[in-house]
Amino acid sequence: MRSTAAFLVLLSTVGLAFPLACAQSGDAETTEGSAASGHPGDSASGAGAGDPGCVGPLGAPVDPETLTACCPDFGGAHCVEKVPADLEAHVGTCDGGGYCVPDPFISTGGVFTPKACKAFDGSAGVCLSACIPEIGKVATVLSQDVCDASERCAPCDFGGKPTGACDIKGECEGQGSSGTGGAAPSCDDPATCLNECPPIDPSALGLTACTTCGGAHCVPTAQVPDPMLLAELAKCDDTSVCVPDDLIATSGKFIPATCKSVSGVEGRCLSKCLPQVADQAAQLPQDTCPETHACVPCYDPLSGMDTGACKISCDPGPAGPPQTFAKCCKDMKGTCIPAASVPPEQQAELGPDSCPQDQGAAVCVPDPFLEAQQSGMPFVPETCETSFFLQFLFGDEYKDGACLPECIPQIASAPFLEQDVCPDNWKCAPCKDPQTGQSSGACDPQG
Repeated sequence: MRSTAAFLVLLSTVGLAFPLACAQSGDAETTEGSAASGHPGDSASGAGAGDPGCVGPLGAPVDPETLTACCPDFGGAHCVEKVPADLEAHVGTCDGGGYCVPDPFISTGGVFTPKACKAFDGSAGVCLSACIPEIGKVATVLSQDVCDASERCAPCDFGGKPTGACDIKGECEGQGSSGTGGAAPSCDDPATCLNECPPIDPSALGLTACTTCGGAHCVPTAQVPDPMLLAELAKCDDTSVCVPDDLIATSGKFIPATCKSVSGVEGRCLSKCLPQVADQAAQLPQDTCPETHACVPCYDPLSGMDTGACKISCDPGPAGPPQTFAKCCKDMKGTCIPAASVPPEQQAELGPDSCPQDQGAAVCVPDPFLEAQQSGMPFVPETCETSFFLQFLFGDEYKDGACLPECIPQIASAPFLEQDVCPDNWKCAPCKDPQTGQSSGACDPQG
C-alpha cells in the first residue's frame, strides 16, 4: 500500500540572491544629464577617477594602492576601515576587518558619479563595480558594455521602478547628496527579512523558462550562493538550475501563501518545480494555490514532525501545533488516510472504521501496513491455524491462515474466524477462500 508518510523536509531558509538591490535615493535634486535623471552623464569610471579636491562622504581621497586589495574575483577594490552607516549594507567586508570598497569611491573620497552605459535590456544604466555584493551576485546576467573589466552595467530602472543605481552622485561634504544618494532606506532593508522591492520579472532578465514545469526559470548555478539550496533545485543543464519564479521575483525573500493541505491541515503553497514537491504532488491538494504549486503540510500528518515547508525564507512558521491524521481500529493501531491517497483497488478492501469524515473521505489503514510501506517492504502477515469450525465445515485444506486486523471490513464480517496466535483484535483468516476454493489473498504480502 502506498503511503502519504514521506513528506518533504525543505530548507528553513532560502538564500537566493538575485537581481539588483532596490536602493532608493534620498536626493531628489539632480542635474540634467546626470545618472539620477535616468540619463547618466559621461563622468569618469574606474580607479582613475580624479581627486575632487575636497572631503567627500568617505573622507579625504586616498590612493587605493596603499590599501589591502579585496574582491579577487573581479578586482578594482580595496579595504577601508570605516564607511558611513548607510553604506555598510551595500559593500562587502574584508577578511581582516573593514569594508571592501570599489577603487573609484576610495580615490575620490566618495565624490564619484558612475559612467553611463546601456543595460542588458538596452535601457539606460551606469557602470558599478561587481565588488558591490548586489552587483556581483548578478554579474553574469548584467552586460558590461563600456564599463571597466571590474564593473557591470546596472540599469536605472527595472520593471518600471527605479533601482537606485543611477541616483549615485557623490558631492563634496556640505554640498548635498552623498555617494550613496543620501540616507534613505533601501527597499530591501537588511534589518528585516522581507524584500519590499518591486517584483522582478524573470523573463525580463533573459532567463529561459524551465521545460519540465511551469512558473520557474533557469538560473546560472553561480547565482545560487547557498550550496544547500542548490542541492534542493532541479537541474536545467550542467550550468543552471530551475528556480521557482516566486524566489526570483523577491530575491528569495518571501512568505509562501497559506493553504489547507491533506485532511485540511495547515500548509504552504510551494512550487511543483521543487523536486521534493514534485515527488509528492499526486498526494497533495492544490487548494487555493496556483496550478504550478501544491499545498505542502507544515507537519507530517502521520508523525507530527515538522516538514520545514512553513519555515521557508521569511515565513514565521505554522500558526498552530502539529496536526496529525486521526487514529482508528479498536486498539487505535490504525491511521485514517485520505482516500484519495490510497490506490482505488485498495480503497475497496479498507473501510472508514471510526475515521471522521468532516474533513473529507478517509479509510482506516492498519499501522503495520503503513510501517512496512515506509520501510520499503511489503507487510508479511504472521501465519496461524484457522478455527475448528472452519476446518470442520470445509476441510483440512483450509487449515492454513494468516493474521489480519479486524478493522479490515472483510475480516470483521467473515464467519468462523478466531484469534489463534494473532494479536488482540486480529483474526486468523484462511489462505483459501471457502466460497471459491481460490487464494483469498490473506496470506499474500500486503504491499
